[in-house]
Amino acid sequence: GTDVFDRMASFITYLFRTMTERDYFDDGRAAHEPAAPPPQNYVLVTHGLLMRIFCMCYLRWTVTEFEQVWNPSNCEIWVLERDEGRPTYELRGRWRASPFGGGFTDVKFGKNQTEIPPAHMKRPLISRSVTPGAPDALDGPELAHLRDVPKPRGQRAERCTTGPLT
Repeated sequence: GTDVFDRMASFITYLFRTMTERDYFDDGRAAHEPAAPPPQNYVLVTHGLLMRIFCMCYLRWTVTEFEQVWNPSNCEIWVLERDEGRPTYELRGRWRASPFGGGFTDVKFGKNQTEIPPAHMKRPLISRSVTPGAPDALDGPELAHLRDVPKPRGQRAERCTTGPLT
């Protein structure tokens, strides 16, 4: 999966460059013709793992968060919608069509696929700062869901959880 992650990170860079640079694609227009409006929507048709890796790259999920998100069902649609007034996109969830118009539901998350993903997993984070072994490493709300993860076993692991190795 790491090679796919690297390729997806490069693709996201390319994708956003095409979104922000005017006339990125040369469409053969004459110089006196008005510029075409930028695209309003992008559609990525992928398989489930790649959809999750795209979200992991763009939304900066940790490996643990990525592993708690379930692959989409066949033909499932996930929507990232542009934040009003911001150049970022938020994961709205799974689009469920219905005869009455449809709506969004959360992506399948957690052991039983019915947990609600933490809010920070729906918007891209600028950065994440965690000091391994620090007593307060998981105090922030964005990593609160990792507090109940079982601790490693063994003497070396116990030394690591109480502070830095000397």
